[in-house]
Amino acid sequence: MSPEEQEVFLRGLTKMIRKLQEQGEIPISQMCVTCRFFRPNAYPGSDRPHHCAFVDAPFGDRDLRLECPDHVPVQN
Repeated sequence: MSPEEQEVFLRGLTKMIRKLQEQGEIPISQMCVTCRFFRPNAYPGSDRPHHCAFVDAPFGDRDLRLECPDHVPVQN
């Protein structure tokens, strides 16, 4: 797959995993999208639109993690 296809695939996979987690179908993993440090689309229109407040750095879809050792779950 091309880098662009990999990025789209990872974004879709992350959304699918998150939806299954919300439905209680699979256990919560330590993904960026479930972390209190994740700031989605903090820089719209950029190739690195998201921000990680833990490391204070922007990052793109291809850098989304499915398992991060620094993950802190969002408190509801």
